[in-house]
Amino acid sequence: MERKVKLKTSIKTSLINLTLLVLVLAFTFTGCSKGKNDSEKEKSDYYIYCITKDYSQVVAEPYVMKASYREAQVQEIITALAEYDSEKRSVLRPLPDGVSILDYTFGNNEELTINFSSEYQKLGGIDEILTRAAIVKTLCQVKGVEYIEFYIDGFPYLVNDIPVGLMKPDDFIDNTGEEIFFSQTTYLTVFFTDSTGTKLKASHRKVGYNGTISLERLIIEQLLSGPISDEIANGMYNTMPEGTVLNTITKNDETVIIDLSSQFLDGIEGVSKEVIVYSLVNSLCELTGVRKVRFVIDGKSVEFFGNVAFGEEFEMNLSLISED
Repeated sequence: MERKVKLKTSIKTSLINLTLLVLVLAFTFTGCSKGKNDSEKEKSDYYIYCITKDYSQVVAEPYVMKASYREAQVQEIITALAEYDSEKRSVLRPLPDGVSILDYTFGNNEELTINFSSEYQKLGGIDEILTRAAIVKTLCQVKGVEYIEFYIDGFPYLVNDIPVGLMKPDDFIDNTGEEIFFSQTTYLTVFFTDSTGTKLKASHRKVGYNGTISLERLIIEQLLSGPISDEIANGMYNTMPEGTVLNTITKNDETVIIDLSSQFLDGIEGVSKEVIVYSLVNSLCELTGVRKVRFVIDGKSVEFFGNVAFGEEFEMNLSLISED
């Protein structure tokens, strides 16, 4: 009898120990599984390249790829380009609203041809360069896709009547981390003041620059840096108050909104406030697609800058341009 009791006790103890072991193992595997899933969520082997809202650069946003082979990955990324939830990260999705990808084909030498709708032709300047950089950088992450070629409604994409041809990520050179560099040369017209401080003089500059920054930002940077030696020799003088910093610059349809630091309000002795304002306005309005300029100082509207009503939108003022 005593032996039966001991046997029952031993079996009961073994069952309890086995149950505890199962629970421990279950907890261990659950913990390992959770850690692995969390790690996978944190780790991203792919990125969706998006455009910053000020159109100043392309940035890489982490993306977890679900598909496992080339064709499916390309299809997944193409869907993501159009539907990526960019609002969470305050960026613009790579494929602009209104532009769609009609189809795509694979070539024999790791080439991928993307056929866009005709709306792509409406993109221009920095918007188009950034869009192109973002799409090429994103899709060339797929193994087996080394080159991208753009087509519009079945025809090769042209820039200045020349086919763009095959593109690769290295065509858009990294600067630091996630920034993109695309070397460009352009001609700009910027306005400085004359010796009287009451008139503007136009200077036509050939400028080499990072093609992923907007031309609007480039204009402001040129004005902030002031006239160069040849311009000074031609009687041109600085119009940007000392210490002025460009906080942000955005474009809404045909209106450019400039946010400048408070030093701008200090003005320049001997230069009229009107000339200072229209140095910026006229320079920006020389760009295609810019008709109006609005000013903000450190994120806030200012009613007056000297005797100039500063809260309104400004258009080009030809009467201030010197005829000399």
